[in-house]
Amino acid sequence: MNNRFKYFLLTVVSLLSFAACGDDNDMTPDVSDEVLNITASILAPRPQGRAAVDAQGKGSFSPDDRITLFAAADAAPSWKSYTLTLGEGGWTPRILWREIGGERASFSAFYPTVESDGFTHSPATDQRRQADYEQSDLLHATTHTARGEEVQLLFGHLMSRLCITLNSDGSFSDEELAAAEIRIRARNAIGVRAAEPCLGELQGDVQQIIPHNEGTKFYAIVCPQPVDEQWRTQTWIELKVGEHLVSYKAPAQLADGTAFDELKSGMQINLNIELKKKPEESWSNRTAWVYGINNPDVDTWKYTDVYPSMVKGLKWAPEYGWFDCNKMDPENHQNLDSQMCWAAASANSLYWWLAQNKAYIDRYGKYTGPNQYKSLDADIFRLYRTTFGNVGADVAAALDWFITGKFGMHYKEGAGFFREVFGEVHVSRITRFSERSLSEELKYAFTHKEVIECTLDYPGTLTHAVSLWGADFDEKGEVCAIYITDNNDRALDEQSEFVDYKGREITPAGIIRKQVQKRGDVFYMEGSMAGQFTFPIIELNLLGLLEKEWQAYFAKQ
Repeated sequence: MNNRFKYFLLTVVSLLSFAACGDDNDMTPDVSDEVLNITASILAPRPQGRAAVDAQGKGSFSPDDRITLFAAADAAPSWKSYTLTLGEGGWTPRILWREIGGERASFSAFYPTVESDGFTHSPATDQRRQADYEQSDLLHATTHTARGEEVQLLFGHLMSRLCITLNSDGSFSDEELAAAEIRIRARNAIGVRAAEPCLGELQGDVQQIIPHNEGTKFYAIVCPQPVDEQWRTQTWIELKVGEHLVSYKAPAQLADGTAFDELKSGMQINLNIELKKKPEESWSNRTAWVYGINNPDVDTWKYTDVYPSMVKGLKWAPEYGWFDCNKMDPENHQNLDSQMCWAAASANSLYWWLAQNKAYIDRYGKYTGPNQYKSLDADIFRLYRTTFGNVGADVAAALDWFITGKFGMHYKEGAGFFREVFGEVHVSRITRFSERSLSEELKYAFTHKEVIECTLDYPGTLTHAVSLWGADFDEKGEVCAIYITDNNDRALDEQSEFVDYKGREITPAGIIRKQVQKRGDVFYMEGSMAGQFTFPIIELNLLGLLEKEWQAYFAKQ
């Protein structure tokens, strides 16, 4: 069917009578053999509000389109079902009144065809293809007619339609706008029946609907439903144009001042969204920190070792916002925690997460897990050590376990302190630089309030997890140094202050600055020897504040 949203009228002219069987001399037609005289038309979706719908041309059913027609004589206990196909001579097969019976009958018709007189309709979640978009709609017509009268079927749209028009002040081209990725939040299933009222209850969970686009206009068919309060307070529509992300909240009113409380059956919402590029943030020759870090100026830091070492560091203080859980037995004299770099780095991330989420956690009021920090034998690190023992493991799984209780594919007792809030989803994000380089990933993490674990590839088959709290960027915006806390350097944290033979002040330190160098597509961290870049950076495990999930949880309470 071509462009079903346009108004058109299609009349099916059928034979009024056939020759009766029986007496060859009796030419009186048998009215029981009368063929239904059907007219069918489709109405455009009405504008929701007082704005006019843009004219978009005419449309019509196409040959081979099929509809389902339900018919029931008055007082009949059930519907009779017919599937009609549009051919050159109209809709077939022909229907005789005698098949329906009675003097009056009700008719209920659907396009596309349906299986029964009670069913669930679910628009496609991905409507980019024309076919998926069109099949997402559901047209319905109903009428009550006496024998011999025209069966007039005025098809209307049972679903609601969104028309999103993207505009720009010139910072985005029409080509960029047309290539935008859009996700619309909506519940995506509804009960339908042939009898009135036709629409039943909404079903299923909220889904993300990808609309169909025609240039800079995007169309989505969605189930009629009330506006969810989270659409107003958080995000209803997410847009991505290039690398630019925009969250659009549901308005309280439409452009004409009409209250926007629901997506109505048979109506269209027109949204005009103006997009402007934010001025690009300059990363040239700057130092950036993980959200919540408040270090003094790096120029004031002291050296961590005697000359010729140029590594600078800073001793821990609570107001700085970073953490440095150290192994008690890094050289494996007691088989205590030498293999547990993953646990120490995870504990650092979690101490940051607990501190930055303090307002949410206080409001939640149910956290009973560890929270006392110290560099040696910190509570969270001890929890990992007593639960797992001195073995290697996965940082992402460790973060999940503490927050949701799920370790890998299975639930494991002993943690899951926020399972009620976050369920069993993966809370962390892993990147191995397949889409973005280290520089781009760090910029993303710094601007999106993520804490960072950094995995280094040690010579041989070993890997080592450290915590990354900041980075320096060169004149080209590429990372040239990182600020880490290393769980293997207990001795550095415990060394005394002194002055080396060059007169430089040497400090105990928790966080240190390490230079990095890019070779090909890989970044290497400097080792203990100055100028020797021996440790490839192979992975980041990132944990955000999960603010949307917190807000969604509290909205339900």
